[in-house]
Amino acid sequence: MASALVTRTTTAGKVGEQPEAGLRQRKKARLRQQIIGTSIKLFRRHGYDDTRIDDIVQVLEISQPTFFRYFPSKDAVLREVGERGYAVSASACAWNCRTRQGRRSACADST
Repeated sequence: MASALVTRTTTAGKVGEQPEAGLRQRKKARLRQQIIGTSIKLFRRHGYDDTRIDDIVQVLEISQPTFFRYFPSKDAVLREVGERGYAVSASACAWNCRTRQGRRSACADST
């Protein structure tokens, strides 16, 4: 009986480069994004106060414990969206300041 030898090779990246995420990490990241996206859609449609976690998990067909593995509350979902939006705005402002020397004061005034 011959046994097959399976070898896995890895490629060494540059120093400081993050390795590609595995399947499990990609699936977790995808579900996290789906929770955020679905939550925002429901917040817009029904209002934040009238959207329940039950509504979010029902649309996604996940359990409440699964939701709570990713976020401790619906407030946390909204907080993350706000933090991401702020980070994008700050990054855009910093880019503007670096590329347009004359606009430094405008960026400083907007923060």
